[in-house]
Amino acid sequence: MRKIKYILLLIIVMQAIVMSPVLAAKVHYEEGKRVYDYADLLTNSEEERLEEYALSIEDEAETEFYILTTDDAEGKSAMEFADDFGDEGNFGYGSSENYVLMLIDMDNREVWISTTGDAIDYLTDSRIDDMLDEIMEYVPDDCYKAGETYLDEAYDYICYGEDDGDTVFGIVLMCLFGSAVVSGIVLLVMVSGAKTKMTVGSATYMGAGGITINQREDIYTHTTTTKHRIESSSSGGGGSSTHRSSSGRRHGGGGRKF
Repeated sequence: MRKIKYILLLIIVMQAIVMSPVLAAKVHYEEGKRVYDYADLLTNSEEERLEEYALSIEDEAETEFYILTTDDAEGKSAMEFADDFGDEGNFGYGSSENYVLMLIDMDNREVWISTTGDAIDYLTDSRIDDMLDEIMEYVPDDCYKAGETYLDEAYDYICYGEDDGDTVFGIVLMCLFGSAVVSGIVLLVMVSGAKTKMTVGSATYMGAGGITINQREDIYTHTTTTKHRIESSSSGGGGSSTHRSSSGRRHGGGGRKF
């Protein structure tokens, strides 16, 4: 009887040893790896091309770009699964926390884009929503094209600059520059005109009888005040909403069901 128990115990231990690499592979992180296709939505060549693309743009953007697919979210929401995966892998460009991760979650049937570090400021809620408009055209039928579109859009937004405030700032600078140019032209015309020979004098505008001065007096009687109600809007600007993951790390992001 004791021998049978010993054999059973040995079988259990051996099964644990055999299964442990399989379980570890599920959460195995590799240096330089940017595509984790656990749902097998990509071919090997597609995975390689997306990985090469992600690596080729991260130095200029100073941001790491990841693509993750899964068919088992382990009971988590798409947001929780994406955030935890990046946090546990200690993702981030150099010593920073800058990274973007797109999850195609076949379990929850949702695409989620997770951001951290400076990427939170670059990929605002409105920009992520625009990205999802493009990405969702290909999910779930063409996940390679979805991944390529995600990398295109994220790279362009991050390298373009921060949110629409930069655009407004640029417009203000252009207006100031334009005003300076116009003022300079007017000044040049005035200076040029001052150097020409005078062809008119006081007599040009004075009649034969000299100058007549008419006196006019305004008497203050009362003040009229008109009040207008200014409507305010409760909607916010083009910023990024954030939250804390299970590790306490600050994340931005957004998602959409399919």
